[in-house]
Amino acid sequence: MKRCYKCGQVKPLLAFTKNRTRRDGVQAECRECRKIAASLYWGTHKVERAAYQVTYYVKHKEQCEETKRRYRKTPKGRATLKAIKTAYRINYPLKEQCHSQFYHAITAGKIARQPCINGCEGKAEGHHSDYTKPFDVLWLCRPCHNAWHAANK
Repeated sequence: MKRCYKCGQVKPLLAFTKNRTRRDGVQAECRECRKIAASLYWGTHKVERAAYQVTYYVKHKEQCEETKRRYRKTPKGRATLKAIKTAYRINYPLKEQCHSQFYHAITAGKIARQPCINGCEGKAEGHHSDYTKPFDVLWLCRPCHNAWHAANK
């Protein structure tokens, strides 16, 4: 049993995170207090956190992608991805219908895939400027498509 120095409650050692540098081997504040402190800190430091995440991802891109791939193969990862896709379909029915019609037209051969309008190499994607017109698209490669969205937020 140990007393948390933040909330003052006496709790079992399992309620504290490990810390090898401390005499008793656990942090001085309980998990609940650490969680509250972390959410307050990151709630007020959103810009710094976003910048850190971008720099970390750039430095460790292959490792991050491999971690994502492994997670998506687990039952929890598949369930999470399914929930995200379901929520997208519910929240954006017009987009979903437009993407579906466009995809089926490509697979049926009614629409031929075009190269990127910027002349880039690689597989181009159809970008919809207006979701009420499913076959009116800009053909952009993935990097150009991401850049288009970044510039037109």
